Amino acid sequence: MNKKSLKILSEFSINSRVPIKELSKKIRSSQQSTSYMVKQMKKKYIRKSTTVVDAVKLGYTTVLVGLDYTTSDEEERGKIIDELMKTKSIISIQEGSYGVDLILEYCESNLSAFNKQHIDLIKRFTKKIETKFV
Repeated sequence: MNKKSLKILSEFSINSRVPIKELSKKIRSSQQSTSYMVKQMKKKYIRKSTTVVDAVKLGYTTVLVGLDYTTSDEEERGKIIDELMKTKSIISIQEGSYGVDLILEYCESNLSAFNKQHIDLIKRFTKKIETKFV
């Protein structure tokens, strides 16, 4: 990538909706060449665009929970993960490292709702998982 492309990326990271006219002034290039470079960059580098919604701004609370397996059976672990994926309030499941096996991200309207969901989860998997941190 050349210097102008990097400048374009930098400006887009600040404001992704900046008009080509303003962008061309900021990177000190003509509107035509800036427009061309943006189109070429979209063709080369952007495969799929996604929208990221900030749940906190919508009034939701996100909570991270670290879990450890208490069972070493791989089939049981697979069943646990399948059940976790079916839970609507869990928006992210990651395999942990440095002391935890799983990191769950809950998204609930309030902490009371999270507490009810998490207690239900712990009851379903008694003696199979253990909460390390919330």
